[in-house]
Amino acid sequence: VQMDPPSHITMVPPFAADGKSPPHYYFGRPNFGMALVKKADDARVREMLRLLNFFAAPFGSVEGHLLRYGVEGTDFNFDDRGNPQITEQGRAEILAWGSLTSSTNTVGGAEVWYSPQEPDSIATIQGYERILGPVGVEDASIGTFSSTFASKGSILLEAIGGGAQDIIAGRRAMSEFDTLVQEWRTNGGNQIKDELAASYAQLKG
Repeated sequence: VQMDPPSHITMVPPFAADGKSPPHYYFGRPNFGMALVKKADDARVREMLRLLNFFAAPFGSVEGHLLRYGVEGTDFNFDDRGNPQITEQGRAEILAWGSLTSSTNTVGGAEVWYSPQEPDSIATIQGYERILGPVGVEDASIGTFSSTFASKGSILLEAIGGGAQDIIAGRRAMSEFDTLVQEWRTNGGNQIKDELAASYAQLKG
């Protein structure tokens, strides 16, 4: 739906809380998950790997178009510039449920930003990356494991995240933030930190 007047949404460059220190941007994890093939005979393993290879078809390939847009002539058609345009049936069958290669699917190929309706969007996003890249901080916990985080991480994150949202929305006082952090630490946060540190040391050792 075309907005009138059109919206203008842009990124707020990172800034330090005190307005003086160098700002930081914390990079997200590079992958969502993984697909595993259980032990089987050689022929079965090779068959499963061929299927996974199909699901990971790169953007722009025939297989990739089938997975992302469905069947040509039914779910999508190419416009005069070669861009796939979803049909009404495709909107119901593909967009409503998400394709097999969406970012929420473990076996999908690499995600790309493709929007023929917004030809200037790529340059805009690249501009954001030029700002965020130099101040980015990698997640040192990638590749490590904490049994406490595996069992309690979601509960702890929901508690501190929900509490922070309440403070931002004015439902709770800013003075309660320190209590939220302390509760996170005593309810498992410190244990998670120690387990991740031990796992990190083992990886580096």
